[in-house]
Amino acid sequence: MVRRSVTLDERQENADWSSVGFFETEINREVHRYGPLAHVWSTYEYRLRQDGPVIGRGINSFQLFHDEGRWWIRSLAFFGESAEEPLPVVPAEYQTSVAELEGIWSIIGKPGQGEEYTGNVVTRALERDVLAVRWEVGPDVFEGKGQLAGEGRILGRFTGAFDGFFELQVQDKGEMAAWWWSEDSQQWARESWERR
Repeated sequence: MVRRSVTLDERQENADWSSVGFFETEINREVHRYGPLAHVWSTYEYRLRQDGPVIGRGINSFQLFHDEGRWWIRSLAFFGESAEEPLPVVPAEYQTSVAELEGIWSIIGKPGQGEEYTGNVVTRALERDVLAVRWEVGPDVFEGKGQLAGEGRILGRFTGAFDGFFELQVQDKGEMAAWWWSEDSQQWARESWERR
């Protein structure tokens, strides 16, 4: 097997679907981040018509770099599923449904080196893999939206005036660990959630 780098224009010119197009949907995502570096392992399926049958699946591998307030794609590699190379199976303990996470949670958190705080979180499933999250801590209310990212993780951003992002890690059906980052204060906060 010979592999070589191609430009996006070359990929489009040589693709069988270049004249008809296709519809690609992400069905799973795993993100590994360290500082300004991130690697995204994105599993996809595609169709020739939006309402047509799935005709193929595979994995996109993105390398990203954060600079000047945004993420930049440094490289992309992809590989389509075949009989010889089937997609890896996600372990059952990581196959989380956002519907399972709906409800009201009690939280205990600690921002940076500050004092602990308590509050409530209300979660609601919006789509198959999208979760709406509403934090209620004293008089403050923060809202966000996150997406399943594989291995029982949800990654998302706040949707209101508060600028930042969050990560949730499912511990079990009754507990969750949460981290959120404030762009204003440039600090992390860690929370523990328990289902009420």
